[in-house]
Amino acid sequence: MKVRQLSDAIHDEVGNKVMGQISDSLWEIIRSKGSTRTEITETVVSHRNNNKSKLASCFPQPS
Repeated sequence: MKVRQLSDAIHDEVGNKVMGQISDSLWEIIRSKGSTRTEITETVVSHRNNNKSKLASCFPQPS
């Protein structure tokens, strides 16, 4: 195995583990009650709405 392949494999393994932990922690916050949950929810909704607008502008509906 080349050094780059080893480095990529380690990055994938560690990165996946860390991302899983981050995801689990975020879901705990989202499921809880409090201001952080509200802030995360508002951010997600805002990004979703922005992306819908961007996507719609890329694919206009025929008239």
